[in-house]
Amino acid sequence: MIGFTFWATVTPAQSAAPTSICYLSLNTDVEKATLEKLLRKSSPGVQVHEFQSEGNSPEDSLRELIESGKRCDVLVISGHHSGSYWGERADGQLRLELLEQFSCHHPEWFSNIKVVYLQGCRSLGSSVARRSDDEVRRVLGALERGEDQGDVNSADLASGFDSIYDEFDPLPKQHAAIFPKAKIFGYTDTAPTAGISEFTIPNHLKNAAKLLSRQSKKPASVTTTLSKMLTASSTKTTQMFGLAWEFAGKAGKRYKMAHTPNYDHFAWTLGVHVQPDFRNSDVGAKMLTDRCEFLTEEDWTKKKEKALEGMLSSEELITMNLGVLRESLNDQLAASEMVEKLRSSATFQKLLSKRISNQRLSLLGRLKFYEMYLATRIENQSDPYLADLLKQTYPVLSSSDDSDAMYDVQMTLLDSFPLRNDEQLFSLDRVAREEFYRHAIHWITNTGEIATNAILGRLTLEPEFFRLLKQEIQRTDDNLSLRTLRLSWGPYVQSKDVGLLTNALREHAVLGDFANEIFTKLVSMPELIPVFFRTIDELNTSRSDRLVSQFFSELAYAQLGSRDLSLLKSKLTDPVFLESLLSSIPKRTEVSLVESTYYTDIHPFISADSAPILFKYMGTLIEGIPLLTLARLQTAQSETFLLEKLNTGTPAEQISVMKIYGTGDRRTPEAARPVLERFAETGSSELRAWARRAIWRITH
Repeated sequence: MIGFTFWATVTPAQSAAPTSICYLSLNTDVEKATLEKLLRKSSPGVQVHEFQSEGNSPEDSLRELIESGKRCDVLVISGHHSGSYWGERADGQLRLELLEQFSCHHPEWFSNIKVVYLQGCRSLGSSVARRSDDEVRRVLGALERGEDQGDVNSADLASGFDSIYDEFDPLPKQHAAIFPKAKIFGYTDTAPTAGISEFTIPNHLKNAAKLLSRQSKKPASVTTTLSKMLTASSTKTTQMFGLAWEFAGKAGKRYKMAHTPNYDHFAWTLGVHVQPDFRNSDVGAKMLTDRCEFLTEEDWTKKKEKALEGMLSSEELITMNLGVLRESLNDQLAASEMVEKLRSSATFQKLLSKRISNQRLSLLGRLKFYEMYLATRIENQSDPYLADLLKQTYPVLSSSDDSDAMYDVQMTLLDSFPLRNDEQLFSLDRVAREEFYRHAIHWITNTGEIATNAILGRLTLEPEFFRLLKQEIQRTDDNLSLRTLRLSWGPYVQSKDVGLLTNALREHAVLGDFANEIFTKLVSMPELIPVFFRTIDELNTSRSDRLVSQFFSELAYAQLGSRDLSLLKSKLTDPVFLESLLSSIPKRTEVSLVESTYYTDIHPFISADSAPILFKYMGTLIEGIPLLTLARLQTAQSETFLLEKLNTGTPAEQISVMKIYGTGDRRTPEAARPVLERFAETGSSELRAWARRAIWRITH
């Protein structure tokens, strides 16, 4: 459904106060010009304003409108509707839960609204039963093909369509409670689309004017009709305006009504305070009072407790308040008293059981109810739902549909599945657990997904899952190893358990590649470095060897996740880290170390405090990685050490010292001249060449 947003001020002849029409347009402003044209002809004083700015959050737009103090007699919300309102012009959605909260915190503003147009598909429920999952994929497909635009995802769609197709048909009652004094006009199936939708409200006003003229036996203008619609309180007149809306969806043969071809699902309802039987309607009264008392009481009080008891008094009332209850449970500060009330409510638990088992509801929606069950179930109580819910994920994870819409559903499903702990997973028998593992692995190896979502991250901690995962990777495509490693390292990143991390390092070394997070962990936990090199030595394969080169490359370029150079600097000046690093390096990795330390990223971070560690391992490394670093230190300690190596070291070490004296802007100390002159006279050709260069650097 395409929509618009604006503010119009109409001055009826009968009223001194202007009538204000407020529009929230989430999709397009095509309809604005059509209604503006009608009002301009009938009411010259009309002013039209847009309250939904392009690219703004619709919830922020509504909040700003309310806080501005502008009074609205008529409110039009227009856009796509799937339980919430959204569209091309909006950044995000206008959720029903937010409207409920706003109506409780700003009751006067919402009570002032006398007419509401909900210009979106199925905005007042649905006259046709459909499966929510099918509807989710239909909308996602339209978004993928570019037929619709908007900021909405599969989880929001699933929740919204479940509400639309709910057996209690909650949307009319929920809107009646949000707008308690309004006449509410909307749709119970597909609403008119672009090119047609802009005529629905003008046609309604024209039809109402015809009916009003016949009722009063005198001509009625659009201005007069609008004024009458705002003030009408009798059942007869109210029903007349509802009939005029229904005629806008079908040809009115008797009165030759303006109508929209091929759209006959125009529906209307009344706010609870203008319903003739409101005083006898327990549902309406409780929705209006209990919900608002529950939302506006910040702390847990007797008043809030009583309001919650009222909300839980019947399945229908619970259904009307599910959004409020779910958001309250998701709040980290949810009162334990509230959880206990929900846990002990037989009506609430019965409704959860029915919803979790209802195959007509979306799988994502049932998972949300399952999450509410987990939050309120008795501790150590057996879980009757998990195995069945897992089985229902398998067709989705194994689907051959490679569209973006299906991928969105799969990812959302995995992200949404509420596996809270290992005990929950191990409550399944071995056959059921392994079946789930295999379907999850099938999805991983087919998509190459590297996201570390909670459920897959937890699974990779299980040895049996990881064994099956490696088996599948080796059987299918070795190129998937890096993707899998990125995924499976996720749970280990926060761990400080050396035993657990040792096993993880071995598993990753077998597969032959690491994600950056692993190298970050090696830098942050020096005790892991010996484990890392020992693992490489034990495996002794070309695939594992290249991990060492990758590790030093990470160090050299400071590619530690976020390229945080301060972390690298702190570690390279940390004696504990250097001790772990230098003491663990296998001989065959020396070339990697040589290559990496030539990069200038590391050298500026080495300080004099590091010298003792570097001196300690001087003789165990080939000609000079620490020597190249010592060239930068130029401390008394390093000068003494270099002179000692020049006099008594091996030929390789002596050449390394002379290389240092010939490096950069460092001058050769005068104390080295006698030894250097001897080398220049009697040494090998290589010694003579380096000695002459070092002597030249005494004065240059």
